[in-house]
Amino acid sequence: MYLAAVLVLGLLITAGCGPQTETSQCFAMGTVCSQTVAGPEEWLAEGEQMLFAMDARYSWRRTDSEISRINAHAGEFVEVSRETFDLVAKAREMAERTGGAFDPTIGVLSKEWNFVEDPKVPSAQVIENGLAYIDYRQIELDAAGCRVKIAPGQFLDLGGIAKGAAADALAAYYRAQGAESGILNLGGNVYVLGTQPDGTLYRVGMRDPEGSANDVYGSIAVRDKAVVVSGAYERNFTENGETYHHILDAETGWPAESDLLSACIVADDATLADALSTAVFVLGSEKGMALVREMEGVDAILIRKDNTILASDGFVEKYALQLTKGKPYTL
Repeated sequence: MYLAAVLVLGLLITAGCGPQTETSQCFAMGTVCSQTVAGPEEWLAEGEQMLFAMDARYSWRRTDSEISRINAHAGEFVEVSRETFDLVAKAREMAERTGGAFDPTIGVLSKEWNFVEDPKVPSAQVIENGLAYIDYRQIELDAAGCRVKIAPGQFLDLGGIAKGAAADALAAYYRAQGAESGILNLGGNVYVLGTQPDGTLYRVGMRDPEGSANDVYGSIAVRDKAVVVSGAYERNFTENGETYHHILDAETGWPAESDLLSACIVADDATLADALSTAVFVLGSEKGMALVREMEGVDAILIRKDNTILASDGFVEKYALQLTKGKPYTL
């Protein structure tokens, strides 16, 4: 047995790998995606193709994607695949459940901030104009025809939920093949499948939001769970002496100003966890944790800017939380 460590945007995974464990890495969904699964190489190859296919459907940066077709025909119903329809429907549902703290129509402004390719601060006028088009309630769904319509001027961005959906799809595929062990790390959106090949639990470490890329403030033991972190450190840029992070507040159009440094969600459903981690970070510790407590089967651990840690009820015992010695954070 040997130890393998993967660190991507907030999560450190340690896993014992038996002789039948295969690993693959590719770039999809706008990030580096790594998969470690106890099974043949053919499974991993199919998993990569699934990632590429989902990227082709969901990325607004690809002009030939289904999301781009919806955006290009705002004001009209657009027929899409069942997978895309279901994800847009899930995004709208999560926007409703979070009171708009997560909103897929934020794309009208996230494309202006453009954190991935050429980040810049939009003008105040651009932000003000964009706010008029951010409203998840204007997304219309025709389930019978598998069609989606957004209002004129709106722009969908599923970046806050698509990687979670990809993790769920991959986990379902590997389970169907008979896999009992694996880790899927899609740019820090982690899904733990079963246990390590030797039967022990995987341990996932949460990155220290104020430390270096290799620092963790603690770790948890999980199986068959999604672990998703949102933090201001993940993607940001500095302009005129000010630093701006990529988690936008749909009410203001600016990077969210909450009392949190990091929001980690643990859940069975990676799609839900992905969207919820964004919403909780935007809402802040008090409202964010209240939202978590309303949702069955969801847990959270939050780091506030005052270096205190807030965990959902029973989190410490359920996940055998271990805090790293020497860190400034306290429960």
